Amino acid sequence: MAIGLILAFLDLKGYFKSKNRMEILYWVSNSNSGMPINLPAAKEFIKRFPPQDEKFNNLTHLTKNVIRYELDGIVDASVNYMRRDLSRTKNVATLDEIRRWTLETPYPWIAWGLTLVGFIELLGNWYIDRKLESKEHDCPKIGSYATRLM
Repeated sequence: MAIGLILAFLDLKGYFKSKNRMEILYWVSNSNSGMPINLPAAKEFIKRFPPQDEKFNNLTHLTKNVIRYELDGIVDASVNYMRRDLSRTKNVATLDEIRRWTLETPYPWIAWGLTLVGFIELLGNWYIDRKLESKEHDCPKIGSYATRLM
């Protein structure tokens, strides 16, 4: 149970976040150029946000449209793909979708699963201890039985 709680805490602190996903979010927020689709971060992005009605070999880069405040900060952003003829595809992901995607990890379920297994084990031990205690009260002790025989 303790291992599950530790994993849940580490996941909440962000230790299990995907570096590739974080790289995509950083790229959307800060980069001024496209991202080649042969990079590991772009490949992971393509798995989650595949191009719609496009052949993969016709694509060269991830591109983005970013709307910023005048001084600083992003209002909204969307990502699409660039074709070999330099035209762009439809938007495949928004900034909010990318932020949610970067937070997804398989570890919360593992942590909660380990915690559940530990809790079930704890309940099982408690139940067995109660059964053993009730059997001790039901059965006479050997010493008292021997004194009655004499």
